[in-house]
Amino acid sequence: MPESPLDMARVWVEFTDPGNPQQRFRCDLTWLTSRWTCVFGNGCKGILPGRPHDGCCSLGAHFTEKADYRTIRDVAEQLTPQEWQFYGLAHEGARVTPVAAIDPATAEGAPSVDVEFIPEPLSTSAPIQAPAAEPPIHHVVLGGLSEGYELPARHTVAVAGVELVVEAAPAEATQPVTGAATEPATEPAAEPVTEPSTRLRRSAWTELEDGVRKTRVVKGACIFLNRPGFAGGAGCALHQHAIRQGIPTHQAKPEVCWQLPIRRTYRTVEEHDGSSYLETTITEYDRRAWGPGGHDLAWYCSGNSEAHIGREPVFRSCRSELVELMGEEAYDELVVRCTAYLRSVKAAHRGSGRAMLPLLVHPATLEAEATPRAKRRP
Repeated sequence: MPESPLDMARVWVEFTDPGNPQQRFRCDLTWLTSRWTCVFGNGCKGILPGRPHDGCCSLGAHFTEKADYRTIRDVAEQLTPQEWQFYGLAHEGARVTPVAAIDPATAEGAPSVDVEFIPEPLSTSAPIQAPAAEPPIHHVVLGGLSEGYELPARHTVAVAGVELVVEAAPAEATQPVTGAATEPATEPAAEPVTEPSTRLRRSAWTELEDGVRKTRVVKGACIFLNRPGFAGGAGCALHQHAIRQGIPTHQAKPEVCWQLPIRRTYRTVEEHDGSSYLETTITEYDRRAWGPGGHDLAWYCSGNSEAHIGREPVFRSCRSELVELMGEEAYDELVVRCTAYLRSVKAAHRGSGRAMLPLLVHPATLEAEATPRAKRRP
């Protein structure tokens, strides 16, 4: 489906931050009252061609500041081999050891997808830029894991016909590492344990791009992206860990990841009387925010009607992210204005028999509402 035009009309609202009289919020009502929702794993085509399972994780995530890096480092140190497909790659002294060959056609739970697939990368005439330092904004991605997820009973991983187990490499190995038996046992077999001596290596899970540190790209996507066929579940390992631990996902993911596609920008407004205030804008993170290469993305969700199928408007479905960006008091003020706006839109539409203007409702939301429900999912 065609995306909404980038120069579409929008309705804005402004109000002073209740917690800071020197700051005013400028909020995009057209975007915040739209029905956008993350469709990762449920219709998302991915930003690069041939990589629908990557979502918007193909490029890795740039850290906005040292605190952002430290947050992700601390969460990454909590991840286990059962949660993170590339645990062994990121840790010093850890390795993945094949333990037994199995028949993927008969082995219970063996994946049908080879997780090592590497589609061709996108060639663009202009660079794609990750969000810059302060309006870092990325996504509220589902991460491929539901609230009711339970860890698998076994801690081995079947990949491409070989059963694998992650274990720590001893400091002085004199004997080859033996694998766990795959034959049925009368007593439960001891689960493999990763020794605490393994250490997360910064050079193994991050990299520099134009002097800015970011998460490393492994086989065409972020190192934290578990690929289809991984026993722990496909999707962002950080996102999944947050759900398992019962913490907000924005406390476990890079800022450029949990904010997309909400965008926060700042500017100082100078009044004619010599006074000034800080203007904070909350709006849609559209293609332009990615830099010149954003126009070459194979598919993008924020303006596409295929992603405007949420049960709630953005200002409610992204509550935790908006509270983090604005503060609790300012968010409450935003809710009052968004709610009043939706009521006015409903009143204008009731009984008129006329189509709603894209000015009042996001064009992608209008397109989605006009599409028969049975055709919304690919």
